[in-house]
Amino acid sequence: MTLPIARELAQFGISCAGDRTGAGHGRPLRPIMPQERRNSLARDYHFRRLGHDDEFASLVLHMIDNPI
Repeated sequence: MTLPIARELAQFGISCAGDRTGAGHGRPLRPIMPQERRNSLARDYHFRRLGHDDEFASLVLHMIDNPI
């Protein structure tokens, strides 16, 4: 959804960025998904691991601070 939004808003000088916070080892998955399933899910991702809360927070801060 990020790409269509970015294309639509580019004419107004507005940029758009996104992340996949739903795919991580963070708190939302811990109570509902067993560790074995999370490990299996991580193997399906390109970098072979899921992100952690502090990594996603750092990404979001970078997107907010980035002037471009």
